[in-house]
Amino acid sequence: MKAFDILRAFIYGLFLAVIVFLIQKDRGFGLLHCLSDACFVPGVLLGGSGGLLFVSSRGVFDMMFYSVHSLFTVTFRRERRESYIEYAAGRRERRRDFRPLLITGAVFIILSVIFLGINQVDQGTVL
Repeated sequence: MKAFDILRAFIYGLFLAVIVFLIQKDRGFGLLHCLSDACFVPGVLLGGSGGLLFVSSRGVFDMMFYSVHSLFTVTFRRERRESYIEYAAGRRERRRDFRPLLITGAVFIILSVIFLGINQVDQGTVL
């Protein structure tokens, strides 16, 4: 895991957060409410993507991808079809690291919860 990967995921999340913040601000919500929403959306999207990459890195989707790959190979290319073992070994070599997305998603969700808590205390609606 490289620091550049975490920085890139954070920049994507920040870009999404700015877009959500601008949309929410136009709807007349308070500042803390907008900040909470703006951090929650990229947190869920990045964390969910990281979760899917984690599951995929464990080989859960390999059989499904192999069947689609085989279908297109047989239908359009007419070349020798590789076995599932060869295909799965090739996919194992090309796995992407899921940790930057999970870490960045968790940071954005934690920030969202903090802003939500401050907003609730500010409005006096704490449980």
